[in-house]
Amino acid sequence: VFTCLTSIPLEFKNLIQKEMEAETVDYIEWKTGSRVEGIMLSIMSFTGKIENTFSSSIGLAMLGWVGYKSHTEGSLVQSASTNNMLFFMTTLLPAVGYLLMLIPMHFYNITGDDHRRMMKDIMARLTIYTVFLPCIFFSIFFKKTIAFIFSMCYYTDS
Repeated sequence: VFTCLTSIPLEFKNLIQKEMEAETVDYIEWKTGSRVEGIMLSIMSFTGKIENTFSSSIGLAMLGWVGYKSHTEGSLVQSASTNNMLFFMTTLLPAVGYLLMLIPMHFYNITGDDHRRMMKDIMARLTIYTVFLPCIFFSIFFKKTIAFIFSMCYYTDS
């Protein structure tokens, strides 16, 4: 039950984080016209690996700092101060982290309406690139091709 209750905020954080990542990719496409999801997701994956490395190292160092005894050292029973610190590390410390996480989220300003407007602009730009530009290209290409054919016929007849 305890694990379930402590994992609920983590799942909300993961859900919000993935949504913000997708909206960030859309925002960059809206600002620059380039879709950069490959490089963005690679950077996010790399930074996630670095984050996991540091958090694991810090977590293991904190276990040693609070006096945690592994079962290979004789007993599974921890001292009262160790149990208190373990409780702090699994409840209050993550709660402080979640509260600190709200600070950058406060400055995140892509709302539902902003995202819809961005997607509308991106779709309009894509329509230009996928419909109108090929039509213009082919009309110019065929116009020059037809002009070339007529010019060849003109020079051949004379």
